[in-house]
Amino acid sequence: IGFPNIVQAAEPLRTIGLGVSIINEIQGRASKDTGMKISGQALGYGALFGKTLNQNDQFDVSECYFDMFDAMIPSGVFQPIDTKRISNWDNVSNLTKTGMLTPGSQIGDGDAPFRQLWVDKNGKRTKGPSRWISAVPTIHNADSLGYNPDDTGRKIESWAELFSPDFKGRVALINVPQVGVMDAAMGMEALGLAKFGDKGDMTRAEIDLLMDFLIVKKKEGHFRAFWQTFGQSVNLMVSGEVVIQSMWSPAVTAVNAEGVPCIYASPKEGMRGWHGAKAISAKATGKALDQAYEYVNWWLDGWAGAFVARQG
Repeated sequence: IGFPNIVQAAEPLRTIGLGVSIINEIQGRASKDTGMKISGQALGYGALFGKTLNQNDQFDVSECYFDMFDAMIPSGVFQPIDTKRISNWDNVSNLTKTGMLTPGSQIGDGDAPFRQLWVDKNGKRTKGPSRWISAVPTIHNADSLGYNPDDTGRKIESWAELFSPDFKGRVALINVPQVGVMDAAMGMEALGLAKFGDKGDMTRAEIDLLMDFLIVKKKEGHFRAFWQTFGQSVNLMVSGEVVIQSMWSPAVTAVNAEGVPCIYASPKEGMRGWHGAKAISAKATGKALDQAYEYVNWWLDGWAGAFVARQG
């Protein structure tokens, strides 16, 4: 009788992110298509930021966001990604590579991906395009305000409505500094109370002005809540606790699915863009690194993009 054949099972790919990309259907389909086990952990924004920055031995891929990269790139928690190993790299939009969809487009403020994308083979920033990138750009959108039209009684067409006294006590703001601060600045600027040079890179004086305004609003009882996770924003609207708030489009879709009317506003002042990415931990080596590249490439194959697009 021969000895049993002992096979070392491959470790699952460990990925972390927000609830907009760590979704059972997505990781399940990726596992089916690639043949590897995938363990996805959905976190709140603060927890995702902290784990990505401080525990890069606890994940292989971080499904993070470019506004985090001023902290992540200098810290060396990511390894540079070789675009030669990204099969659809040539098809990735110029929105991320140059900051413009078409020649002559207006370049966005703040941490637009093209300012955070390019690095050398050692992970150090470069001034222009390189073979190496900090992360592979994936999902992106432009966010604004979600509102219940039955409760507001009117169409929302300006960020100024975030601070309308008509909605006092039934307003929620996203509790993510890099995001909520810009939402508030959009509202304050729309009211004509301030003019910001770059809402994604404010001066000390601009920050002080905005914070003083928000402190007054909070003391007045203007805000019902400050949310951090996708689910919290959905619950606030479904329960009727808020009528207008910072919102992500998938959350608007989820509220409507619960039978509660919710509209995504298109403010005349424009929307606040965001861009997600797939970054690979500097600790990933060998099989784990190969699996990370396979997962990232799968995200650019089409299925994941189509699935996320259905969320709005």
